Amino acid sequence: MFEEETKPRKKILIVDDDPVVRVIMDEYLSASGYDVQTVSGGTECLSKLAVLKRIEGRLPDVIVLDLLMPDLNGMEVLKNIRNDEAISALPVVMLSANSEMLNHVKSHTVRADSYVQKPFEINQILKAIEEVDEHQDGQEKASELG
Repeated sequence: MFEEETKPRKKILIVDDDPVVRVIMDEYLSASGYDVQTVSGGTECLSKLAVLKRIEGRLPDVIVLDLLMPDLNGMEVLKNIRNDEAISALPVVMLSANSEMLNHVKSHTVRADSYVQKPFEINQILKAIEEVDEHQDGQEKASELG
């Protein structure tokens, strides 16, 4: 008998200081077939990425990053990600409840791959994750071809 080859589940890292948002996204995305990890702030996110990079060897496929957090805001986290060659290409979906702030971030030179305004319908997050992940997969296939 042949066993079906199963692809590893896509890994999503949720970064949000609101525990309710983390739980809702974790439950929904896990039920949608994703391997979800959550952290509560920017500093914890960067530490988690360092551990994943060094020890586990498998970075998240997509990061969902809140813009406004008390310890290290999403823009600073994004700058750190984009300035680290080993993780700079990670797709990032930026979240914010402040539409003016989100518009300002969109015009910044350091950019996320997608933006979702809070409050959001959970399917908006799923759609944004799928879009940036598909785009990333397409880029990887194109670079493999030469």
